[in-house]
Amino acid sequence: MLRISNYLLSTINWFPGHMYKASREIKEKLALADIIIEVRDARIPLTSAAVAEVSQLPSRTIPRIILLNKADLSEPLLLSKAMCRLAKGGLKSSYCSILPFSCKQVQRNHISSVLDTLAAVPVRKRLKSLPTKVIVIGVPNVGKSSFINLLQRHCRNQWKDIPVEHTIDDGGVAKVGKHPGVTKNVAGFVVSHQPYIYMLDSPGVMYPRLDSWESGMKLIITGCIRDQSVDSIAACQFLLNMLIERNDSVAMSRLGIDINDWNISAHQVVRKVAHRIRAFQKEDKEHTHENEDLLRTCIYILKKFRQGSLGCFTLDSME
Repeated sequence: MLRISNYLLSTINWFPGHMYKASREIKEKLALADIIIEVRDARIPLTSAAVAEVSQLPSRTIPRIILLNKADLSEPLLLSKAMCRLAKGGLKSSYCSILPFSCKQVQRNHISSVLDTLAAVPVRKRLKSLPTKVIVIGVPNVGKSSFINLLQRHCRNQWKDIPVEHTIDDGGVAKVGKHPGVTKNVAGFVVSHQPYIYMLDSPGVMYPRLDSWESGMKLIITGCIRDQSVDSIAACQFLLNMLIERNDSVAMSRLGIDINDWNISAHQVVRKVAHRIRAFQKEDKEHTHENEDLLRTCIYILKKFRQGSLGCFTLDSME
């Protein structure tokens, strides 16, 4: 397996040109927003913080809601600890609320909590007929667009028989996809008419430089950074080393690793999984150990993790 080195840190510190444009546009909209909803991945509640955007606000008095999406894929106890840590972390906002959420396993109490929290936020508007402007921010692929669509669909079903007084176009639905980077520009959508809420969906923006190699690995593992050949192999090795250190018997057994082999290295785990799923390079007709398709196998393991097939995890330390 590829040896982990400092070189890999530079391979994940990317900030494409369209992100500079999106970052400038988000900063302009942030100053006009009544409420900020920051969506994070509940498996990496600290690493997936959109610090680069919120910390540069000219005024930090805008009410803020932190939504920990994919809560169904995180460890419940560590998720509770993360929420307590965020609440006690001295977030610089006049109003801040931390809520768990899941766009995959939709729960009515989660949606109700979001709507109740939005209704309770103290917002000063010049005219009551104007909508409450909410901007949704976060790193790529944490579920911002899915959250907006889910909330919009719920509100439409709830108020479908009630006449609407507002004439503003609802903007359709937000684009979603399996890979990061689907949303390219800031777009607005009417989510609810009672109360009148207008949400801005923003592109996922990554830090110009990640603060550590470990942070980059966590973002790749959870799918916030698009899979690349070098990065995916290193991220998979990082994940497997964590599972081995934790003696996670459930995850190992789901990868097909026998109990007697739990003390093997991450590289050996990948090779065993490659043989189990028959992932070999095309030119290898004899299926020798030298020609396992490591990239294909690592992406397979990362996909299993992202789907929750290996169990529930919180990768950030809460110590």
